Amino acid sequence: MDAVLGTALLDMYAKCGRLDMAWEVFESMKEKEVFSWNAMIKGLAMHGRADDAVELFFEMQRRKFRPRAVEQALKLFDSMENVYNIEPEVEHYGCLVDCLGRSGRLEEAEELVNSMPIEPNPAVYGSLLGACRIHGNAELGERIGAERWDDVAEVRKLMKERGVKTNPGSSMIELGGKEIYSTLKVMIERLEMEGYVPNTSQVLFNIEEEEKETALQYHSEKLAIAFGFISTKVYGREIVLRDRVRYHHFRDGTCSCKDFW
Repeated sequence: MDAVLGTALLDMYAKCGRLDMAWEVFESMKEKEVFSWNAMIKGLAMHGRADDAVELFFEMQRRKFRPRAVEQALKLFDSMENVYNIEPEVEHYGCLVDCLGRSGRLEEAEELVNSMPIEPNPAVYGSLLGACRIHGNAELGERIGAERWDDVAEVRKLMKERGVKTNPGSSMIELGGKEIYSTLKVMIERLEMEGYVPNTSQVLFNIEEEEKETALQYHSEKLAIAFGFISTKVYGREIVLRDRVRYHHFRDGTCSCKDFW
């Protein structure tokens, strides 16, 4: 198997949620190019395996492969231009904002966003807002939200004027089943017995507290999980979910994203 075919395979497996098979292909490749290492590092990061992704990056360096822009991250940010002659892109700023936010250094994260030489994208603001939520900094979160809300309102206005419509969000699961809502009710009851309390602060609609809890309970992602439980009748196992960006691996009550997203 050459590097092109092997990289295509491992990238496919990683994007389909089979990180184990992606790693197996990577390990079996006799010839690896820079793009092969990039794809494997990206796959690890996509599945929340940040430590493994960083370790593989340094292993790539030890093998004398010259890194390109995509796989640069966090600790190497300052050395990108000086060492590798790479101009940081918005993705790299997003990684650094995410790192600062996760460690609770919110003021530094905000300063970085405000000093970016390029326009921050939604992912950058999402990282900062996520950090505000995790660390309970409502003041900063509200300030950022207020600054961006006018832009959002203007975009929605233009969409309405031009007849642009968006499809509602949905979740998919590969199994069949029925009685989803009754199964979801049992799931929620078991969670509440373990001390689960819905975090209604994330529901931005101006509705009563009980309605907010209901909105959270019947989110499409929870319905999809209930769908899976109906089909397998198995609790106490690893659950793998994917959002627009990454995979989430739930095991023993914790998520691979450390509950950050």
